[in-house]
Amino acid sequence: MKTNNFYLFFLGLFLLSSCHKSIQIQHGKTKLEINGRMYTRLNALIPGSKPLMDDFFPSEYLVTKRFVLRDFVLQKSDSKTFDGKSGKEEHNLVS
Repeated sequence: MKTNNFYLFFLGLFLLSSCHKSIQIQHGKTKLEINGRMYTRLNALIPGSKPLMDDFFPSEYLVTKRFVLRDFVLQKSDSKTFDGKSGKEEHNLVS
């Protein structure tokens, strides 16, 4: 019974996380996207270039003896700009 509840819990997280929009972070000619399951997709913003990645893929995952956890739920994202040693810097927090 505990195993069924465990899988139902993660199924619920998966279904809830699929409703989120993706976050886009751009720097120069590179775009990083993070979806509601915290899967990432990286692409170049060079006109005429082919996509580096068509789909989102898990970039972070937890491996244990009994399971591999790949679906994290995106709770929030925040972006702050501040003055650093090399000028204006942007800090992006995704959790």
